[in-house]
Amino acid sequence: PTPRPQPPLTRERLQGRWGDVADLLRRGGRKLLAEALQRLEPLAVTPDGAVRLGYVPAHDTFATAVEGGRAEVLAALRELVPGVAAITVERMAPAAAPGGEGGDAPRRLTTQDVQQQRRDQLANSDPLLKAAIAALDLELLP
Repeated sequence: PTPRPQPPLTRERLQGRWGDVADLLRRGGRKLLAEALQRLEPLAVTPDGAVRLGYVPAHDTFATAVEGGRAEVLAALRELVPGVAAITVERMAPAAAPGGEGGDAPRRLTTQDVQQQRRDQLANSDPLLKAAIAALDLELLP
């Protein structure tokens, strides 16, 4: 059997697998690195497979963690998204940050935010659980 040709590496394709990359790191025992990686986002992919990851200034600590775990992140990316050759991590300019505010002041998390994040995390871990949460409008207890 001949191997199926892989679709070209694009930013959109990489973004579509971003949660899977974090999940793979989590399953490998690198939970903190996975959480840090989710705070970064793919900005660009070059034709030779170099991936630029960006972060808002408020996430400097997470970017440092990803830099320290670069080998593990690269291995996880290569396993799930063939064609990745290298990664670079860079701080996004305030205008480029999501929402345009630059993330200079961290947003205070509320109980609802934490519950929503946990519900989303659980829903993304299992399609059946995701369907149950959606169908039954389930809420997590604090």
